[in-house]
Amino acid sequence: MAKLLKDLLTEVFENDAPNIDKHKVVEGVAQYSVVGKHLYSEHNILEIAEQLVQISEAAQSHVLSETDEWFDKVSINRNMKSLNGMVKEFKKTATEYNGLSQRLTALYEDMGTILNRYYDINEEANINEEGDSAYQDFFRKALEKFGVSEPDQLDGDKKRDFFNYVDKNWTGEKETD
Repeated sequence: MAKLLKDLLTEVFENDAPNIDKHKVVEGVAQYSVVGKHLYSEHNILEIAEQLVQISEAAQSHVLSETDEWFDKVSINRNMKSLNGMVKEFKKTATEYNGLSQRLTALYEDMGTILNRYYDINEEANINEEGDSAYQDFFRKALEKFGVSEPDQLDGDKKRDFFNYVDKNWTGEKETD
């Protein structure tokens, strides 16, 4: 009976323990801030909604002022009423989205606080203060080496030489030929 119980417990607990690669976990958690940058980099949806309201109001006024025929005015009024309904729905949904976005950001920060107790989280993760990638930094230095600020300032062969230099000397983590 004891052997049967021991075998049963061994079987149950061996199947529950997943095979985890420690290095992948540490590497994944270190990149946590990269994921969070997407939460913070989203455009303010409420500002976009306000811009859409202004655009639709201006378009409605313009279209109505340009129409002389009564038949066109009836059709345009119907379309503009539909447009106004869509804009109101967009604004309502944007407000809901904004609330959810704030909740997601708070949860992200709380999760990061807990993970940071046990792991090192890279705050930079190959992104400098301007938000440019390592490739963009390399590209900018290559432009300086060729004495220009934009590749379009190079003519024919020099432009070809520039891009050959970039292709030859850049080696990124995920680059394939």
